[in-house]
Amino acid sequence: ALVAALFGAVVGRDTIPVWDLVVVSVVGGVVASLVLVVVTVGLARAAYSRGWNMDDVGAPAITATGDLVAIPALLLAANLATRGAVSVTLAAVVTVATVAALVYGLLHSRPEIRRLVRESVVVLTFAAVVSVLAGVVLESRVDTFLSTPALLIMFPAFIAMFGSLGGILSSRLTSKLHLGLIDPTPVPGRLAALDFSVTYLFAGFIFTVVALGTLLAANLLGVAAPGAWSLLGVSLLGGMMGTTLLALVAYGAATATYRFGLDPDNHAIPIVTSVMDFLGMLCLVAAMAIVQVG
Repeated sequence: ALVAALFGAVVGRDTIPVWDLVVVSVVGGVVASLVLVVVTVGLARAAYSRGWNMDDVGAPAITATGDLVAIPALLLAANLATRGAVSVTLAAVVTVATVAALVYGLLHSRPEIRRLVRESVVVLTFAAVVSVLAGVVLESRVDTFLSTPALLIMFPAFIAMFGSLGGILSSRLTSKLHLGLIDPTPVPGRLAALDFSVTYLFAGFIFTVVALGTLLAANLLGVAAPGAWSLLGVSLLGGMMGTTLLALVAYGAATATYRFGLDPDNHAIPIVTSVMDFLGMLCLVAAMAIVQVG
């Protein structure tokens, strides 16, 4: 919320009052997180009991669920904003509660809790800043998206796929690093390159699905959409450009966390998903310009 307010002021865009941003961000985030906690724990138990590889099923299932519940949660929280004294009071309450929880975690008697909170605060702050940058890029092209509503349908799914693909790739790379199967060299080895090639295979399939799903949804809703080939071109071109950047970001995050002795569970996926929110948005805008859509 604070980063969004700051960036809005920097780029000269009007925003709602900061206390309303706090209400929307914190309440919406908490509501979505409660759902995600249930899904994550249930998925972890199911994966353990059925012998699934969490590197392959965890990140895509959790990120997809997050995308599904985040927007309804934000809309719900938005109903609590812009209510004058009520919003100010609620913002003050959630801010105090947040600071109290942070202090409690940093001073916790168990060292693993202190480390978890300390590391997570840093990486999630970084993730918030980078993700808000993606919003700045989107806001700068909002007229283009509004002129072709099908692109608004495509946008969330397009960006979410990088989170799913990045979660799989970074999890597989960090697991192999800690198992000693690959080395943290500046240039990826053959086994890491194999994971990259599999990610490209997944990307070709999933970004085709995104284009076809967008076209179907646009036709069902009766909104303006470019031709099927143009939509497919935007999705595949932007997706493949983004996947190339994703491979670099995922490998860099995995090797950096390994070299510095950081817990990859706390760092790799948040770094990859937040950076790809921004880079993925740039790739989508670039693909739209190349294909001349919007």
